[in-house]
Amino acid sequence: MQSIKTASGSSSHLRKLILTALLTTFLSTQSCNCNAVAAKIESETPQKTNDDRRSQGRERIEQIIKESHERFEKVRENRLLESNMNYAKAFDEYNNLIKSNKNNGAEFIKTAMNLAVAAFRMREYSRANQVYSEAVSAYLALKPDATGEQECRRIIWQHMGYFDPSTFQSRFSELFKSLEQRTTGSMVRDLTNALDNVPSEQNVILRETTGYTRDHNDFDSFQFYKSAIDVRSAVRGANDPSLRQLMEQYARICEQKNNIAEAENVIKRLAGLKGQNAEESSILAQIDLAKFYLRRSMSEKALTAYKTAWSQAKNQLTPNLVSQLIALSSEFKSHGQPDVSDELLANLMNSVTSEDSMRNVDQALRSTVDSCMNSFDLTRAQSLLMKRVNATKRLGNDREGNHWKLKLSEVDLALGQESESNLLFNQVKTSYALTNQDVDKLVSDRQKLIENLNANRSGFSPSESKRPVARTSQKSK
Repeated sequence: MQSIKTASGSSSHLRKLILTALLTTFLSTQSCNCNAVAAKIESETPQKTNDDRRSQGRERIEQIIKESHERFEKVRENRLLESNMNYAKAFDEYNNLIKSNKNNGAEFIKTAMNLAVAAFRMREYSRANQVYSEAVSAYLALKPDATGEQECRRIIWQHMGYFDPSTFQSRFSELFKSLEQRTTGSMVRDLTNALDNVPSEQNVILRETTGYTRDHNDFDSFQFYKSAIDVRSAVRGANDPSLRQLMEQYARICEQKNNIAEAENVIKRLAGLKGQNAEESSILAQIDLAKFYLRRSMSEKALTAYKTAWSQAKNQLTPNLVSQLIALSSEFKSHGQPDVSDELLANLMNSVTSEDSMRNVDQALRSTVDSCMNSFDLTRAQSLLMKRVNATKRLGNDREGNHWKLKLSEVDLALGQESESNLLFNQVKTSYALTNQDVDKLVSDRQKLIENLNANRSGFSPSESKRPVARTSQKSK
């Protein structure tokens, strides 16, 4: 019995141990699961936050786009409403004049033009052409000395592109001839500028009414400018200076259409136009001709045109001519003729007497010298710099003189011409001392340059010495 009790007690104790162990295991497992869930939630929180932020960002962007579209539509609707109101008002005013048989004179022309402009903006191109044609007819019947004629003339020429494209050329020539005959003085330039509106207005009509494409139905700007030049030449003379703007535009169009012979003839004709300075105009035309030939890879003709321009310009180098010749020098360089570019710069340095003009030359020279140094062409750089230093003597008060002397001194030193280099450096040092500039820094910089050159020379053979020397000299700039 005792043994049974003992066994029963042992069994009970064992069950307690087993239950305790199971409970501990369960709690431990649950704890692990909870930790895993917590860790998972913790790991997912940043990702979820980022997703939320991205979602909110997208929604904000979409909202901004929506609001922008709504504002745009509102503005468009307001403008359309305003255009409709303007169109209706102009139409009523025009009809009132027609009904009262006042379809002539300055008042009718102004009213008809208001309606034509409103109709064009409303894409009523047929109505715009009809009313504009009526305004033109009324204007042509208006006497040159009539009240309001000048104002009517201005508003008529601003929209010559309103003519129907199918009859444009003949209608334009008739109107332009009349405008030319009546326009004098400062208004001629305004009339010329107004012609620039015509191609854009005609192309709008063509695009909207004839299925416009870039390859078909394009406005014939070539014939348009040719007609304008012919009309103006007949009225004002073949060499009138007011032809310049028209002829320059016409020449550009000829070149775009690959009509090279016509473009060349027009540019040559520009040289004969009258003006306040006929000789300068002739030189500018030769410069334009040289640029034209360079664009067309006609290098021999470009060189001839440049020579002609320089022979005429060298004794009257106005600031404008200097600027144009510098630009021509750049054109020669960009088209693979650096020797001609250098020659032109050298000619300018040898001939320019104005310090202001020389500053313009200096800008081009800096670019060229930097290019020489970067390509280690020290001999070419030296040749140009010598001409610039020589120009200092002729200019007198040359504020850039010391800069160019130092630059030439550095190049001389890099090429091993120490005596020439030292002579120039001493001149600059004396100038610095006389003008209370920092001579100590000048001498220190010079010593660093010499040390760098010597260090570079020691690491290269004579045949290779140009490369490191040029690079060091460039750094000492």
